[in-house]
Amino acid sequence: MAPSLFPNAPRDSSPSYCSPVRRSYRGLGRNKRSDNGLVLPASHPETHRRYFILCDGVFMVIGRGGIALIPELKEKESRCSGGVCNPQRTQGLKAPAPKGEYVLINLKGPGVFISALMTKQGGATGLTFVSLDIDGKNVVNSSFAGAENWGLAGQNPYGVVFLKSTQVKALAMGFPVPLHFKSELKLSATVNEDGVVQIIGEVIHGK
Repeated sequence: MAPSLFPNAPRDSSPSYCSPVRRSYRGLGRNKRSDNGLVLPASHPETHRRYFILCDGVFMVIGRGGIALIPELKEKESRCSGGVCNPQRTQGLKAPAPKGEYVLINLKGPGVFISALMTKQGGATGLTFVSLDIDGKNVVNSSFAGAENWGLAGQNPYGVVFLKSTQVKALAMGFPVPLHFKSELKLSATVNEDGVVQIIGEVIHGK
């Protein structure tokens, strides 16, 4: 396919790399949005010719000397290469928190989980369980007492860290890489002890 369409194309546009979506973009002018949400930038006017091809997210513009890659051409929403798009914090609170199960945060996907924190004030036994579920599958399920007994007091590959002050105990959750969720993310707590004044859940997430 590549030799017939692009006789002077570099090796990057071999069939194994290039998957054409449309062969001709005759109606696409400078700064005019196409039907797939892409825009040909105003730069590189000397390369603006008749044929365009979408190849792994990059427009390849046919010029007199072969083809030219237009790296400025991006999707309507950036892919945020090397990071997470639109990071934000979502918080849930239950005060007071008698015995029972509470879903503090329920996020709809798709999205990216970065980290979470659950804090607890009050309660003597530490038998309040924290659960993180992604797309219906459990990722974290630990009580405050269990995490403390396991010695999870520092950063570790397991992704759960127990922290405490004079009045508040906390479970921090985070992993070496962000976790993607397609449909749903839930952060919940099950209180099995008396005297819990409040529980607060927070999730840092993005797109």
